[in-house]
Amino acid sequence: PAGENLVRFAAIMNDADRAAARSGIGAVMGSKNLKAVAIRGTKGVRVADAEEFLRPLLISKHVKKADLGIALEEFGTPLFVDIMNANNAMPTKNFKEGFFDDGDLINGAEMIDKTLVRSKACFGCSLNCGRNTRLPADSPYSGRGDGPEYETIFALGSNILVNDIFAVTKMNYICNEMGIDTMDAGSTIAAIMELVELGKLSEKEIGYPVEWGDAEASMRLLEDIAMVRGFGKIAALGGRHVAEKYGAPEVFMGSKGQGFAGYHPRAMVGQGLLYATSPEGGNHTTGNTVQQEINGIPEPMDPFTAEGKAELVIRRQNETAFVECCGVCVFPYMLIEGSTQILAELYSAAVGKKYTEAEVRVLGERAFNVERLFNQKLGFNRKDDTLPKRLTQEPHNEGIGEGNVVPLDEMLDEYYRLRGWDKNGMITEKKLRELSLA
Repeated sequence: PAGENLVRFAAIMNDADRAAARSGIGAVMGSKNLKAVAIRGTKGVRVADAEEFLRPLLISKHVKKADLGIALEEFGTPLFVDIMNANNAMPTKNFKEGFFDDGDLINGAEMIDKTLVRSKACFGCSLNCGRNTRLPADSPYSGRGDGPEYETIFALGSNILVNDIFAVTKMNYICNEMGIDTMDAGSTIAAIMELVELGKLSEKEIGYPVEWGDAEASMRLLEDIAMVRGFGKIAALGGRHVAEKYGAPEVFMGSKGQGFAGYHPRAMVGQGLLYATSPEGGNHTTGNTVQQEINGIPEPMDPFTAEGKAELVIRRQNETAFVECCGVCVFPYMLIEGSTQILAELYSAAVGKKYTEAEVRVLGERAFNVERLFNQKLGFNRKDDTLPKRLTQEPHNEGIGEGNVVPLDEMLDEYYRLRGWDKNGMITEKKLRELSLA
């Protein structure tokens, strides 16, 4: 019901438990009284050169051999609980910290032990990173479905201090059934909890107690948000609105109105630049830098300094924009070297025209600039490429990267220069002509 009720972070649900969740596109459907779209295909998918198209698909063998690919098959994306925690990059208590003491209670191993039914793959994929789960009889909750994925575990686990995999799984089911983006749901609840802690929001205004780590109150909030009842009418407008309404905009952890994903920018500053410049706001799927900043692939990179981050973010944004144009998952293409070349070969075989790796990178750059141009026409510029003061001024907590902050302005200057935009983040006429967009 979240989409019909115009919840600002409503999702479009598909294949039962999969969600096109970010940016509130479910509310867009709801605003048009569009309940669902059903498609039945009766014809095959034709490509220009079927034999050549199939050849690069041997990539699946390389994916299987990649260390991270093997780990993802065993643990799914909840594997990242351990990776992020080990690097002090697991957002905790509304991004105040980067390490969750109870990470081993909500990680992939805990899911295998307590909730996993089987691993599963999307159609045609060799990487079985999906999780089909069930809440057991000895759990205080009931239900069965897919997930939670890492992003949900961070958002409804460490970021609101819930340390129970049963509770996180149940909240994941609620979000799927109600049609809510789990990341913005967690971001909104975290902001509410901090507002309560600061004394700016009372139990009377909410209607019931809401404190850090309170899974039962969080579940109640999720249902109230989806049904826009009681305090849920306010929370349904999102974390930024709630934070601003109660006089503490600084407690909203997001950019351009969208809550951040589960990677702490003070522990990997390139990710902070990515969040700030993403056309959709605090989204990680527009060019995640984790693979290089944290995993050191294809080569290690200091995650705490600005050096090289503008170039890294631009490269990842352009690559990812092209991947999204192809309609394929980013996971197999971040696990091995040479993936962009493989995609160029696939694309060439599909459309019947030869494209080099350099040429498809330009296609990605062109697509990304079109997204930026859309925002630009709506008045977006440098003032919107921002991060909360918590990330740029408050030092990182004890551990790896202790004392670090995100040097956003320094990185933005270089980013705009390398993009060919002006100092205010506006695409220049020269760049538009260069990309055949003028």
